Amino acid sequence: MRKTRLLWPILVLLMACNLTRPSPTPTPALSFPPLAPTYTPLPAPLSETATPQIVTATPLTPSSTPANISLQKRARWSHPEAYEVLWNLKFGRFVIVGRQQLTSYLLPEIKKDWNVTPETADGAFQAASLSTNSNFIVAFDLGPAVRTYDTKTGDLLEKKRVLSECGNAPLRQSVYLSNGMKELFTAAQGETAAAPLELRKWGIAPYRCDLIDTVSSGTFNGLLLSPDERFIVLVAADGANGQVTAWNALNGAPLCIMPGTAAAFHPDGRLAVADMQKGALVYWRLEACQVLTELPWARYDGPQTMTFTPKGKYLLTFRQGIQIWEPTTAGLLWERTIPEASVGGLLRVSPDGKSLLSITNPGTWNAQIDFWDFVNK
Repeated sequence: MRKTRLLWPILVLLMACNLTRPSPTPTPALSFPPLAPTYTPLPAPLSETATPQIVTATPLTPSSTPANISLQKRARWSHPEAYEVLWNLKFGRFVIVGRQQLTSYLLPEIKKDWNVTPETADGAFQAASLSTNSNFIVAFDLGPAVRTYDTKTGDLLEKKRVLSECGNAPLRQSVYLSNGMKELFTAAQGETAAAPLELRKWGIAPYRCDLIDTVSSGTFNGLLLSPDERFIVLVAADGANGQVTAWNALNGAPLCIMPGTAAAFHPDGRLAVADMQKGALVYWRLEACQVLTELPWARYDGPQTMTFTPKGKYLLTFRQGIQIWEPTTAGLLWERTIPEASVGGLLRVSPDGKSLLSITNPGTWNAQIDFWDFVNK
């Protein structure tokens, strides 16, 4: 009886904690205003075709949007051949990935924590990604060989042999699936623009490599995984021309081929594509390979990269600098020109939506890193 009396206060306390625990905030869907274009829906295409079904759209020029957001630069530094950023807020860090170095920085002071280099003089980090639980970094070396590092210390935890069936094209990017550190996708392309792009699915535990498909159109620009992990998207660009290809992430079946030079997934699942031949920002529904909305966009050189903020409120692009857009009207909210951006840039927003890391001229010896804070006016 005495034990029962002692347990009741504990049970009441646990129930109170559960009642006061905040529920996750759902991601709001894009809601386009009347100024967005109208379109006539078409029947869903047959699953056997990879050709997009274009929806006739009548774009209307949206009204100007008041600017209520900007970026404030906190730091800038050089990192030769840097080409990727891995945010790791679980351990209060971010990692800059370069061909010759992985470098970890502590937040919020942006202080260097550790760095590692390839084990051999002719080694290179071709691609690196963060495991879903943020505990490990998996990096591909020349070969390709796989190496796993501890994100808190930079210690090498495991290295795996080269697989001959995985080819020898240089890897450009890798993205993790949410099943721990068991599987990920990679994009690979040779050094010439004419070399085909290879999409592969890797098993890290157990180690394997499967070719999904090849694309022979332009140079690599991005590898994307949809928020629900149903679709994998590869972006290839050649000036104002480009091709965006989507596959079923589960079975590798081709789904859709879209014109565009850059793309980004909105958190609600729509794929935004920069079609600079039309001068338009186009939203696609991938399961039907169908255009949902087409917005007129500023006619200057196409973006080298695109990304949404975590809740999808803003769209960011890198076009000779950084731009912030209102995603439902394609209205420009803020812009900062970067004159030294000769070969494009990369944008990585922090998972909490408070900060941005950008790389100007990624992959080159004069790559520059900028750390920005989002500021509401």
